[in-house]
Amino acid sequence: MIDPSPGILAELTPPTRERALIMLNAYRRAGVPLMATSGRRNIDEQRRLVAAGRSRTLDSAHLRGEAFDVDIRGWKRDQIPRWFWDHIGPFGEALGLVWGGRWRSLWDPGHFELPRRT
Repeated sequence: MIDPSPGILAELTPPTRERALIMLNAYRRAGVPLMATSGRRNIDEQRRLVAAGRSRTLDSAHLRGEAFDVDIRGWKRDQIPRWFWDHIGPFGEALGLVWGGRWRSLWDPGHFELPRRT
């Protein structure tokens, strides 16, 4: 499997990219082949995800390039053990990111985004 991370990271806003790189590099140095699997989306992609029940909003941080998703290379999302998400989620939060593993309506443990600006 080719690592899509470089292309995905290139489309993120600089503050989002910086945090994603810190996360990816930290886990890779620890021997976990973490990769970015989703980043900036267009509205048509987001509509498809909402229609498929994989997202609940048309106002996603992905549309602004302020969100990314991660997975372990060679693993399907449902194969990744809960303990891994319980480790990486707080790591992302320590970087100032909102973690989709805290969401109650649609648990999305591989999702990280910048906090909403007011």
